[in-house]
Amino acid sequence: MISDEYTVVLLFDRSDAYGNLITQSFSTTGSPHLLKHLASVDAVEEYLKKSLEDTSSEKYIKPRLIVLSADTLDEESRKLLKFIKTQPILKLIPIVVFCSSECGDAIGHEYLKYINSYVQRKDNMEQDKEIVTSLASYWLKWNNLPL
Repeated sequence: MISDEYTVVLLFDRSDAYGNLITQSFSTTGSPHLLKHLASVDAVEEYLKKSLEDTSSEKYIKPRLIVLSADTLDEESRKLLKFIKTQPILKLIPIVVFCSSECGDAIGHEYLKYINSYVQRKDNMEQDKEIVTSLASYWLKWNNLPL
C-alpha cells in the first residue's frame, strides 16, 4: 500500500508559482512522500472527506501533513481550517501555513485555534525555497507524528 511507503502531504495553493516552489522544495528532502497539490478549498475538502470514507483507497490517502500557501487567509481558507480541526481524525494532522505578510494580523487568531506552524514568505523566491526545504525536512524526516 502506498501510504506505508510514502508520507502523503496535501498542499492547498491557488498559485502555480508558490505551488511549484513548494513542490520542488519538498522533492529535495530525500524522504519518500507523495505531494498532492490542490487549488481550491472544495477540492481539498472533498479529498479529505474521501480519505476518511475509504481508508483502503490508493487515490485518497489521509495526509500526514497539510500545507496551506496563501496570499491572505480569506474566509474560505478559515472555513477549511475549521472543517479540518473539527473532524476527530483530521484534527491530528499538522497544518503549516506559508503566507505573505498580509496574513500577519489574521494569523494570530487562527494560530491559536487551527494552525501548527506559520511561516511568512520573504520577498525573495530563493529565500522562500530555502525556508520551505527546511520545513519539508523537519516535517518529513525529523518530526515523529503520532498518526
